[in-house]
Amino acid sequence: MATTTFSMRAAEAFVLGHGDPRRRATWKAAFGCGPVEVLVFELEPYLDAQGVWSALAADEPAGGLASAVVALRVLAGVNLGEDIFEVGQRTFDHLVAIRSPDGSWDAPGPWPGVGDDTARRAWYTAAIGMLLPQLTGSSNPDAARTLGDDAARWLADAWPQVAAAGPALWWAALGCCATAAPTVVHDATARLLGWLETPRAPSDLTWIHDAAHLAGLPSTHPLRQRAWTLLAGGQAPDGGWAAGSDAGWPADRVDATIQAMRAVVRP
Repeated sequence: MATTTFSMRAAEAFVLGHGDPRRRATWKAAFGCGPVEVLVFELEPYLDAQGVWSALAADEPAGGLASAVVALRVLAGVNLGEDIFEVGQRTFDHLVAIRSPDGSWDAPGPWPGVGDDTARRAWYTAAIGMLLPQLTGSSNPDAARTLGDDAARWLADAWPQVAAAGPALWWAALGCCATAAPTVVHDATARLLGWLETPRAPSDLTWIHDAAHLAGLPSTHPLRQRAWTLLAGGQAPDGGWAAGSDAGWPADRVDATIQAMRAVVRP
C-alpha cells in the first residue's frame, strides 16, 4: 500500500464537529471511543416494531428498502455484539419475512443504477446479501450466511441480464458473491477496475474497498490498492472527505468521512 497520508484525529474532529448525534455516535461506536448503546438509541427512531427501517434514505417511498441498506451498513461496520441483539433481530426477521421464495429482495423507489425491474431487484438482493451476514446481534449467524449465499446464487443466474446496470450493482455483487458465485466476482472485479481508471467519489470508493474485503480479495489486489490509495490521499484540509457519488449512491461529507476512515484504517 502507499504511504498513509490521512489523519484520524482530523477526521474525528470533523465528524464530531459537523455530524448530528446519530453520526457522532456512529463514529464513536466504530472506533471504540464511545458506548455502543448510544448508537442503538440514536437509531431506534428509524426502526419500527416490525423491523422496518425508514427515513435514512432520501426520496424513499413506503415499502422501500434503501433505509434498510443504510442501516445495515452502519450496523455491519461496528462490533456491536449483544448490545444490539434486539435491534439486529428485528431487522433480520423483517428481511427474512419479505424475501422472495427465490432468495431475492426487491422494493419500490429509486435505486443507484440503470435497467429494468430485474436490475433493481439484483441491486437490492446484492446489497442485502452483502451486508446481512455482517450484522451482529442476530441470534442465528449461520442463517444470515445462508441467506447471503442464496442471494449470490440468484445473482449468478440473473447476471447475464443485469451486469450492465452500473457500478453500484458491481460492488454490491462483489461483496455478496464471494465463494457462492465466483464468476460474478470475477466479472464485477474486472468492471470495477475499469471504472476506477478515473478517480471516483470517496463514498463510492469505500463501498468498493469494503466489498473487495468481504469478497476475500487480498490487500495487494489491484482493486483494493486502487480504492485505498485514492481514499488515503483524498482527505481535505479540514479533516473530512468530499460528498457526492459517481454511481448514484450519494453521501454527505460526514457519512463519507466515517466510511472513508473505516476503509483506510483497514488496508
